[in-house]
Amino acid sequence: MRKLVMAEEPICRQCLAEGVVPPRATAVADHIVNQAEGGKTVRSNYQGLCWPHSKAKTAKESGIRYDGDLLDAAAVKHLKQA
Repeated sequence: MRKLVMAEEPICRQCLAEGVVPPRATAVADHIVNQAEGGKTVRSNYQGLCWPHSKAKTAKESGIRYDGDLLDAAAVKHLKQA
């Protein structure tokens, strides 16, 4: 699925929606509705996102403030426990 999303959406969907200039390349095949919330593994539930938009979406879904710095799994886990 990742290869298909990357091929069909080489530019980040969120960058295009926000008018980011220049728009960034897709780096992640993201579930629009995450699997933990019942999202399906079908093409219509995927979108191509760049790293910054993917990190921001993950942070938002996790209830974590994101200011543009990179979040790694350990940081997310630590912040959730705080």
